[in-house]
Amino acid sequence: MPTSTDTSNLEDLERCVLIGQRALTARNRLLVELADEGHTSASLYHRLNAVRAEEGAEPLSRDAIHVAIRRGREARSK
Repeated sequence: MPTSTDTSNLEDLERCVLIGQRALTARNRLLVELADEGHTSASLYHRLNAVRAEEGAEPLSRDAIHVAIRRGREARSK
């Protein structure tokens, strides 16, 4: 039987998921803008992973950067 704390934790989790999705959408949008300005995927890869390393996050692959740019462009065209 779920308690009020369980329900609150589930609501917090749902908010985190939504925030994470919005953050990914914003990141993809920024990657597209930077790519459109002439930044190469290699330079974006190095800059993004430098920041991720400072935060202790795992690096993204070059493929992940390409996918993020593609998804950002698809979202922009809708």
